[in-house]
Amino acid sequence: VFVSLLWATEALPLFVTAMLVPFLTVVLRVMVVDGIRLNADETSKLVFEAMFSHVIMLLIGGFSIAAALSKHNIAKILASSITRRCGSGMRTVLAVNIFIATVASLWVSNVAAPVLCYSIISPILKTTTAEKSRAAFGAEKYISATQDYRLCRALVMGIALASNVGGMASPISSPQNLFALEYANKEIGWASWLYVSIPLCITLDIMIWLWLVFTFQLPATESLAVRSSLQRDRSTSNESLSIEQYFVIFVSIGVVLLWCDNGNISGVTGEMGVLGIVPFVFFFGSGILSKEDLNNFLWGVIILAMGGLVLGEAVTSSGLLNVIASEIAQFIEYHSLSLWATTCIFSSLILVCTTFVSHTVGAIVVLPIASAVGSNMDDTQGSTVLVFAGALACSAAMGLPVSGFPNVTAVNIEDTLGNPFLVTKDFIKIAVPASIFSCAVIVTMAYTLIIQATI
Repeated sequence: VFVSLLWATEALPLFVTAMLVPFLTVVLRVMVVDGIRLNADETSKLVFEAMFSHVIMLLIGGFSIAAALSKHNIAKILASSITRRCGSGMRTVLAVNIFIATVASLWVSNVAAPVLCYSIISPILKTTTAEKSRAAFGAEKYISATQDYRLCRALVMGIALASNVGGMASPISSPQNLFALEYANKEIGWASWLYVSIPLCITLDIMIWLWLVFTFQLPATESLAVRSSLQRDRSTSNESLSIEQYFVIFVSIGVVLLWCDNGNISGVTGEMGVLGIVPFVFFFGSGILSKEDLNNFLWGVIILAMGGLVLGEAVTSSGLLNVIASEIAQFIEYHSLSLWATTCIFSSLILVCTTFVSHTVGAIVVLPIASAVGSNMDDTQGSTVLVFAGALACSAAMGLPVSGFPNVTAVNIEDTLGNPFLVTKDFIKIAVPASIFSCAVIVTMAYTLIIQATI
């Protein structure tokens, strides 16, 4: 409880609190095995085993792929190429950028994806600000400039929401997904995850696009700002990929395919985290990535994940998790709640919690409880379904500027005059409904797909 409060209040940096977890676990001797409380030596061994599980190596492998794709501009070249080919219609431009943000999140995580996407639309933002300034002094096409500015606001919001949705796209899209892999009783492979996430992300992207077109009143006309920026941005139109870039693409796709097929090759590779070593060795060994790139990894996230894994192990070993889970299970049994009703309750709880605190912190605290509750249910899929849906619900929490890194990035995007495109009330008006209908889709369509994928 003490550590959860520190995480929730951010009284200390999140990664500092994470490092307190193994220390307190050893000093307070909370580990219990077969009814016997372990001493400090035995506890420390279990703590360090938990800190560097296969989940951490999977996270490092994902960061290696993301760093290589970003450093060699592969993601930006492909995204810019798609944007140029889709024209300058307002609704089309918005739809394309929403799609790009989600797909980019699948590969480079939903931390790097919004930064990438905002760099792509920055010429549009700058052009629109200039047009609006001229219109304010009585220049022609005032209506067009106003519409373009609404498009810019929709783009900034759309990329943030789509990046949050992209956090559901793959096990490496966001840290909470890795905790789902760790706590689910039945192993969730890449293929099973994509079976659920791809139709889910497509559905949510379409709903977000329709919602933004409606709320920002975007007409089905051409944007002069987009057309102008596309005419100037021809520097990479004929740019061909280098050998290094082809190598990065080949390795990245190969590793993802191996992750998808890990169920069939686990006799050779073991846990999925072992395959995370492959991109790390290839990219750093070949010089594609350097020591500086390694230093730029999100080590704070990795340390946070380590602390979360130790906390989960400590809570389970001490018996506290079983006490909490049994109480909830009795409540579920008393009220005769089905697995679907329980999934709705947990998903809604996680959605509310992670709207105000970090998605990763919410996953660390709630997913172990969801796993234990599911294990106590009669349905053998209970643990996997609750954990899987809970992880998806973490990414669906996008109602405030502090709800996840994509929103934090979006609220700090400003025009050339220093005015933010979005403020808090925009998130309350637009992102809160998006969170609600995203959660509704998770507990309906995604729930059905999870049942099918985990049979």
